[in-house]
Amino acid sequence: MRYELSTAATGTPISREDVIDFIRVVDTDDYALITALVDRATRYVERRIQRQLLTATWKLYLDAFPAEILLEKLPVASVTSITYTDLDGDTETLAATEYQTDYSAPDRPGRIKPAYGKTWPNTRSSTYNAVTVTFTAGYGTAADVPATIKQALLLLVQHWYDQRAMISQTQQYTVPTSVDSLLAIEDWGSYA
Repeated sequence: MRYELSTAATGTPISREDVIDFIRVVDTDDYALITALVDRATRYVERRIQRQLLTATWKLYLDAFPAEILLEKLPVASVTSITYTDLDGDTETLAATEYQTDYSAPDRPGRIKPAYGKTWPNTRSSTYNAVTVTFTAGYGTAADVPATIKQALLLLVQHWYDQRAMISQTQQYTVPTSVDSLLAIEDWGSYA
Protein backbone atom coordinates (compact mmCIF):
# COMPACT_ATOMS: atom_id res chain seq x y z
CA MET A 1 0.00 0.00 0.00
CA ARG A 2 1.46 3.34 -1.05
CA TYR A 3 0.05 6.87 -1.09
CA GLU A 4 1.02 9.49 -3.64
CA LEU A 5 -0.04 13.11 -3.69
CA SER A 6 -1.69 13.68 -7.06
CA THR A 7 -2.87 17.29 -6.79
CA ALA A 8 -1.52 19.39 -3.92
CA ALA A 9 -3.62 21.73 -1.87
CA THR A 10 -3.59 25.38 -2.86
CA GLY A 11 -2.82 27.82 -0.10
CA THR A 12 -2.02 27.19 3.54
CA PRO A 13 -4.19 26.70 6.65
CA ILE A 14 -2.79 29.91 8.12
CA SER A 15 -1.59 32.87 6.12
CA ARG A 16 1.64 34.79 6.42
CA GLU A 17 -0.47 37.73 7.58
CA ASP A 18 -1.95 35.58 10.39
CA VAL A 19 1.58 34.82 11.58
CA ILE A 20 2.74 38.44 11.25
CA ASP A 21 -0.18 39.57 13.43
CA PHE A 22 0.30 36.73 15.91
CA ILE A 23 4.00 37.24 16.53
CA ARG A 24 4.05 40.96 15.74
CA VAL A 25 6.71 40.91 13.03
CA VAL A 26 7.76 44.37 11.88
CA ASP A 27 10.74 43.51 9.68
CA THR A 28 9.51 42.93 6.13
CA ASP A 29 12.85 41.21 5.38
CA ASP A 30 11.52 38.24 7.39
CA TYR A 31 8.39 37.72 5.28
CA ALA A 32 10.01 35.09 3.05
CA LEU A 33 11.24 33.22 6.13
CA ILE A 34 7.75 33.29 7.64
CA THR A 35 6.25 31.91 4.42
CA ALA A 36 8.78 29.06 4.47
CA LEU A 37 8.11 28.35 8.14
CA VAL A 38 4.35 28.18 7.50
CA ASP A 39 4.96 25.60 4.77
CA ARG A 40 7.27 23.54 7.01
CA ALA A 41 4.90 23.72 9.97
CA THR A 42 1.99 22.63 7.78
CA ARG A 43 3.94 19.60 6.54
CA TYR A 44 5.01 18.76 10.09
CA VAL A 45 1.46 18.95 11.47
CA GLU A 46 -0.03 16.96 8.59
CA ARG A 47 2.46 14.16 9.20
CA ARG A 48 2.23 14.34 12.99
CA ILE A 49 -1.56 13.89 13.08
CA GLN A 50 -1.81 12.06 9.74
CA ARG A 51 -4.32 14.55 8.35
CA GLN A 52 -4.64 16.46 5.11
CA LEU A 53 -5.48 20.00 6.21
CA LEU A 54 -6.58 21.59 2.92
CA THR A 55 -8.31 19.67 0.14
CA ALA A 56 -5.91 17.70 -2.04
CA THR A 57 -6.14 14.71 -4.36
CA TRP A 58 -4.36 11.49 -3.42
CA LYS A 59 -3.79 8.12 -5.03
CA LEU A 60 -3.61 4.87 -3.10
CA TYR A 61 -1.80 2.05 -4.88
CA LEU A 62 -2.51 -1.59 -4.01
CA ASP A 63 -1.13 -4.75 -5.55
CA ALA A 64 -4.58 -6.42 -5.41
CA PHE A 65 -8.06 -5.77 -4.05
CA PRO A 66 -8.31 -6.47 -0.30
CA ALA A 67 -11.65 -7.40 1.27
CA GLU A 68 -12.02 -3.75 2.31
CA ILE A 69 -9.94 -0.76 1.21
CA LEU A 70 -9.00 1.69 3.95
CA LEU A 71 -8.16 5.29 3.06
CA GLU A 72 -6.00 6.60 5.88
CA LYS A 73 -5.35 10.13 4.64
CA LEU A 74 -7.93 11.89 6.79
CA PRO A 75 -10.46 13.36 6.51
CA VAL A 76 -11.62 11.66 3.30
CA ALA A 77 -13.94 13.88 1.26
CA SER A 78 -14.74 11.69 -1.76
CA VAL A 79 -13.61 8.81 -3.93
CA THR A 80 -12.97 9.97 -7.48
CA SER A 81 -12.18 6.66 -9.18
CA ILE A 82 -10.92 3.13 -8.80
CA THR A 83 -8.86 1.68 -11.65
CA TYR A 84 -7.29 -1.74 -11.90
CA THR A 85 -5.18 -3.88 -14.19
CA ASP A 86 -7.38 -6.70 -15.51
CA LEU A 87 -6.24 -10.24 -16.33
CA ASP A 88 -5.26 -9.17 -19.88
CA GLY A 89 -3.06 -6.35 -18.56
CA ASP A 90 -5.47 -3.58 -19.57
CA THR A 91 -6.39 -0.71 -17.25
CA GLU A 92 -10.09 -0.65 -16.41
CA THR A 93 -12.15 1.84 -14.42
CA LEU A 94 -14.56 0.35 -11.91
CA ALA A 95 -18.08 1.80 -12.12
CA ALA A 96 -19.15 3.59 -8.95
CA THR A 97 -22.18 1.27 -8.76
CA GLU A 98 -19.77 -1.66 -8.17
CA TYR A 99 -18.59 -0.44 -4.76
CA GLN A 100 -19.81 1.34 -1.65
CA THR A 101 -17.99 3.95 0.41
CA ASP A 102 -18.04 5.17 3.98
CA TYR A 103 -16.22 8.34 4.93
CA SER A 104 -18.81 9.75 7.28
CA ALA A 105 -16.46 10.56 10.19
CA PRO A 106 -13.40 12.80 9.77
CA ASP A 107 -11.50 10.92 12.50
CA ARG A 108 -11.81 7.45 10.94
CA PRO A 109 -10.39 6.04 7.73
CA GLY A 110 -12.57 6.04 4.66
CA ARG A 111 -13.73 2.56 3.72
CA ILE A 112 -14.53 1.00 0.38
CA LYS A 113 -15.92 -2.46 -0.27
CA PRO A 114 -17.90 -4.12 -3.05
CA ALA A 115 -21.55 -3.09 -3.35
CA TYR A 116 -24.16 -5.53 -2.09
CA GLY A 117 -24.10 -8.69 -4.19
CA LYS A 118 -20.90 -7.64 -5.99
CA THR A 119 -17.28 -8.79 -5.76
CA TRP A 120 -14.02 -7.16 -6.66
CA PRO A 121 -12.83 -7.95 -10.20
CA ASN A 122 -9.79 -10.16 -10.69
CA THR A 123 -6.53 -8.36 -11.26
CA ARG A 124 -3.42 -9.52 -13.04
CA SER A 125 -1.34 -11.40 -10.50
CA SER A 126 2.18 -10.34 -9.60
CA THR A 127 1.54 -6.82 -10.92
CA TYR A 128 2.68 -4.01 -8.67
CA ASN A 129 0.09 -1.30 -8.11
CA ALA A 130 -2.63 -3.26 -9.90
CA VAL A 131 -5.30 -1.18 -8.12
CA THR A 132 -5.36 2.62 -7.93
CA VAL A 133 -7.86 4.51 -5.78
CA THR A 134 -8.02 8.23 -6.49
CA PHE A 135 -9.66 10.27 -3.73
CA THR A 136 -9.81 13.72 -2.19
CA ALA A 137 -8.97 14.38 1.42
CA GLY A 138 -8.84 17.47 3.61
CA TYR A 139 -11.04 19.69 5.71
CA GLY A 140 -11.70 21.98 2.74
CA THR A 141 -10.43 25.55 2.82
CA ALA A 142 -8.39 27.31 5.50
CA ALA A 143 -11.66 28.44 7.10
CA ASP A 144 -12.62 24.78 7.65
CA VAL A 145 -9.43 23.72 9.47
CA PRO A 146 -10.09 23.22 13.22
CA ALA A 147 -9.03 26.13 15.42
CA THR A 148 -6.81 23.90 17.57
CA ILE A 149 -4.74 22.98 14.51
CA LYS A 150 -4.44 26.61 13.44
CA GLN A 151 -3.33 27.60 16.95
CA ALA A 152 -0.74 24.82 16.94
CA LEU A 153 0.56 26.04 13.57
CA LEU A 154 0.87 29.61 14.83
CA LEU A 155 2.72 28.53 17.97
CA LEU A 156 5.03 26.26 16.00
CA VAL A 157 5.91 28.97 13.47
CA GLN A 158 6.47 31.44 16.32
CA HIS A 159 8.77 28.99 18.10
CA TRP A 160 10.84 28.28 15.01
CA TYR A 161 10.95 31.99 14.14
CA ASP A 162 12.09 32.97 17.64
CA GLN A 163 14.70 30.21 17.84
CA ARG A 164 16.20 30.61 14.37
CA ALA A 165 19.37 32.44 15.43
CA MET A 166 19.95 30.85 18.83
CA ILE A 167 20.31 27.17 18.13
CA SER A 168 21.65 24.87 15.45
CA GLN A 169 19.70 23.94 12.32
CA THR A 170 18.88 20.47 13.67
CA GLN A 171 17.65 21.81 17.01
CA GLN A 172 15.66 24.61 15.41
CA TYR A 173 12.79 22.34 14.52
CA THR A 174 12.03 21.08 18.02
CA VAL A 175 8.38 21.23 18.98
CA PRO A 176 7.09 22.96 22.11
CA THR A 177 4.88 20.99 24.50
CA SER A 178 2.02 23.44 23.88
CA VAL A 179 1.98 22.47 20.20
CA ASP A 180 1.92 18.75 21.01
CA SER A 181 -0.88 19.35 23.51
CA LEU A 182 -3.01 21.14 20.94
CA LEU A 183 -2.36 18.48 18.30
CA ALA A 184 -3.28 15.74 20.78
CA ILE A 185 -6.83 17.17 20.77
CA GLU A 186 -7.08 16.27 17.06
CA ASP A 187 -5.16 13.00 17.40
CA TRP A 188 -7.56 10.07 17.52
CA GLY A 189 -5.04 7.30 18.05
CA SER A 190 -3.99 4.98 15.27
CA TYR A 191 -6.43 6.62 12.86
CA ALA A 192 -5.49 10.21 13.55
